[in-house]
Amino acid sequence: MFSKTNREMVLGWAIAPVRDGYDFIFIDNPPQLSILTVNALSCSDMAALCVKTDYLAYRGLTRLMDTIDDIRELINPRIEVFGVIATMHEPRVKTDIEILALLEKEHRVFGVVKRMAAAKKGVYDGLPVVVQDPSSDVVKEYEKIAQIFAEEAGHGA
Repeated sequence: MFSKTNREMVLGWAIAPVRDGYDFIFIDNPPQLSILTVNALSCSDMAALCVKTDYLAYRGLTRLMDTIDDIRELINPRIEVFGVIATMHEPRVKTDIEILALLEKEHRVFGVVKRMAAAKKGVYDGLPVVVQDPSSDVVKEYEKIAQIFAEEAGHGA
């Protein structure tokens, strides 16, 4: 993509023919600020930001929010941030508790997903946790998150 003109629009062009056929199109990105992330934000109406409850991820959120502001100003004026999903949270670790408190103070946190072996195993096996362990607490939390998103974001869809 680096050699393409308007490379930040490639994904938007790819989904344009089918966009009107869906209420939601979810784009899952790797946890880094890259051309893939910029592409996803450039063609999205709304972003739900997953942030690990550790200090480096928390610091990276500021940079991501700045990037979203730039994209809103230069490429996609309709993008909104729906909120933050705190992930890989360890409720007995002091720094995780502190970072979660900062996230809740500064952003709308609409889900907290604990660090669990079921989620990690799915990553290693190449399977989503909903397939590998459908009754796990991680799946239950993601179902709650999906319900909140569908109810609140769906009003505009």
